[in-house]
Amino acid sequence: MNVYLGNTIRFVILVLVQIFILNNLYLHSFVVPILYLYFVIKLPFKTSNVLVLLLAFLMGIIIDLFTGTPGLNAASCTAAAFIRPAVVRVVLPKLNKDSNTNPSITDMGMLNFFAYASLLIITHSLLLILLEVFSFQYLGRTLWCALLTALVSILMVMCCELFFQLWHNKK
Repeated sequence: MNVYLGNTIRFVILVLVQIFILNNLYLHSFVVPILYLYFVIKLPFKTSNVLVLLLAFLMGIIIDLFTGTPGLNAASCTAAAFIRPAVVRVVLPKLNKDSNTNPSITDMGMLNFFAYASLLIITHSLLLILLEVFSFQYLGRTLWCALLTALVSILMVMCCELFFQLWHNKK
C-alpha cells in the first residue's frame, strides 16, 4: 500500500476511534486513553520535521474541535512531535536519516520501540493534563492522573503495534 494512503487511513481511523470511542471511556473517572498519538509515533523517520509538526497539530486540533478542549490536544500533540527527533536520537543514536528504518517493533526492536513510544506518550500526557488542570494546587493528583493516562495509552499503543505486526507477518 502507498505510504501516503496508509498514513491517511491511519489518521482518519485514529481520529474516529479517539472521538467516538475512547473519549467516552473513562477509567477510574479521570483517565481517558489516548490512542491518536499513535499516528505521530508511526510516521516514518524520513518524514520532514515540519510535516510531522503540521500533521500533529492538525490531528490535535481536530480532536479539540470534537471534544471542546480549545488547543489542549493540539498543543500536547505538537509538543510530542517537536521532541520526536530528540527522542529518536536518544533511542536510536545510530539511525541514519536515509535509512529505511521505520518506527515499528520489527525495525527497532521491542525495547527501542517501547522506549520511543513511551517517551512521546508520557510527554504528551503530562502536558495535556497539566494544561487541562492549569493549576499546581493538586499537583500530586495531577501527576498521578498523567501517569495513569500515559500507562494506559502506552499499553494500548503497544497492543496495536503488536497486533499490526502479527497481522502484517501473516500476510
